Amino acid sequence: MKFSKFALYCCCLALSSCSDREKKLNIVDERLDETLSRNVPQDANILASSAEFASKIFLKYQQAYNTESDIMFFSPWKSTFKPYIDRDYLSSVKGKYAENLHKWTSSEIAELKKNAAMNDCPSRRIKAISIRNTMSYILPTEKPFFEDINRLGGGYPFNENISNMIYIGTPLLILHVTADKAWFLVAYPRSVWPRSLGWVKANDVAFVDEPFIRQYIKSELFVSINDDVVLLSESGRFLSNACMGTILPGTNSELFVPCMGKNGYAEITKCRSSSFVKKPYAFTRDNLIEITRKFLGTKYGWGGYLNNRDCSIMTRDFTTIFGILIPRSSKNQLRQEGCVSIKNISDKSSFLRATAIPFLTLIGWKGHVMLYVGSYADKAVFIHNVCGIKIGENEEGRYVIGKTILSSFDLSKEIESSSKTLEDKVELMYDISAAVR
Repeated sequence: MKFSKFALYCCCLALSSCSDREKKLNIVDERLDETLSRNVPQDANILASSAEFASKIFLKYQQAYNTESDIMFFSPWKSTFKPYIDRDYLSSVKGKYAENLHKWTSSEIAELKKNAAMNDCPSRRIKAISIRNTMSYILPTEKPFFEDINRLGGGYPFNENISNMIYIGTPLLILHVTADKAWFLVAYPRSVWPRSLGWVKANDVAFVDEPFIRQYIKSELFVSINDDVVLLSESGRFLSNACMGTILPGTNSELFVPCMGKNGYAEITKCRSSSFVKKPYAFTRDNLIEITRKFLGTKYGWGGYLNNRDCSIMTRDFTTIFGILIPRSSKNQLRQEGCVSIKNISDKSSFLRATAIPFLTLIGWKGHVMLYVGSYADKAVFIHNVCGIKIGENEEGRYVIGKTILSSFDLSKEIESSSKTLEDKVELMYDISAAVR
């Protein structure tokens, strides 16, 4: 249901004498889908002409991008691989509050840092692979670090200790181990960025030897085009779940899934799944519409929490399916070589419709990234995974969205947010295909 300005004013007036903590409200609209559809229909088919246009431009270049993507995917196993180790990043977390909503004590943090022993990092260089979906962390603990539980966007689900969700079958390089041997510090593809390193549970990772690596690299690669895929061995044993964007080697009839073998080394288990297609998935109009439709409605998850996606994991997984590997975080996606500022362009919607390539253009600002996918009703349209939109001049509340949506810049007007519009916030643009055009 659309919020009236009067209702919002009354809400703010009623709260004017309350503390800052009491002012902060998560506003859940029971008619969210109706509100979103007034802005842009949540139907991927409206993008058919844009997808057709994008396909004609990029399809002939797709294989070149996919080849580069495969090289990057296997990069942690290369002898020349030099990950960027930021000890300051890996020794501190912005968050202050623990799972019980009390502050972490200095002694607790000291114990975590002692266990991490970063002064000795890197202490090893061991090639490895993830044998299940595993979360990576900035400090070696699953426990959360919330920045400010009294501020919207500072508490759940924004655990500042989360680095990234690493999917099953991802090549890794172990750089360090905790004193208690329970955690490995690993580098994974695109590790030229600090957030491409993180601590993972040691039992979620297996070592790899040269025969394993040769078999893995020489095989064809396949990518999942569905979420919640259950991978079972030929005997029916559960192996793992897979998400859209998961990459595994195999043949046209079976997948090769890494599992824990003897002495901590990985072994291949074969399985079948109709949810995996040969990588890259062809950059055609129908496939672009299909993948857009599958992403729409997928739940928000900060840093991959609960196998969900935030804004940058959504864009990363979307492009991975089509053979394009981009960095993990929104910050790094929008600071790649070739990224340009559009901050001072007054009519960004018209500018994008005139110059940007649908499905190949990232735009955003510090903290959020969107994929431009075309136009509807003479307005630029984006697909993005959104937690919520702030409401009120003083950010009295947040309109909770919590999923992947299609929207124009006018989304904030539909909920009569008096904070900045999306167009006001957008500062940067990155053309994924510029290098080959």
